[in-house]
Amino acid sequence: MNFSDPAAQTATQGNPTLTPFLSTNFDIGGEWYSGDEGYIGLTLFAKQITGSTVTGSRTIQFRQLGVPFESLSAQQQLAIIARGPQRAMFESNFPVDKGTCSYQALWNAFKRIAAGTSNADKQALFSGTATRVYRLSW
Repeated sequence: MNFSDPAAQTATQGNPTLTPFLSTNFDIGGEWYSGDEGYIGLTLFAKQITGSTVTGSRTIQFRQLGVPFESLSAQQQLAIIARGPQRAMFESNFPVDKGTCSYQALWNAFKRIAAGTSNADKQALFSGTATRVYRLSW
C-alpha cells in the first residue's frame, strides 16, 4: 500500500488476485526448396491469450485497507479526521459486533456523537455518504 500524497487522500495497492498473462500457442511450418532458385514456405500458427489486466479505481472504507490508523503519520491522521461528514459514515458490522455491544447501544453512541452536528451533517453520517459511495438508489 502506498499513499501518494501526505494527506492520505489517495492510496495505491497491488492486486493480490492478479493473474499472469497466459498464452497457448501452436506453430507449424514447412518449406520446400526448388534447387538453387528459391523455395516455397508455409507457416501456420494459433495463439490464445488469457489473463489480460485492466486498471481500475474503487472507493472502500478506510478500515478495509488493512492499514492501522495509528500507523499513519500525524499529518495523515489529521487530514482523515478533518475531511468532515461528506467523507465519513457510521456503520456497523452486525451481527459480528454483538460481542462488543448491543445494536441499540452502538446506534445510540452514533446519535450522541452526531448530537452537535447540523441536520445536513447527520444525514451525511447516517446515510448520505454511504448512499453516494456505494452508489445506492432508493
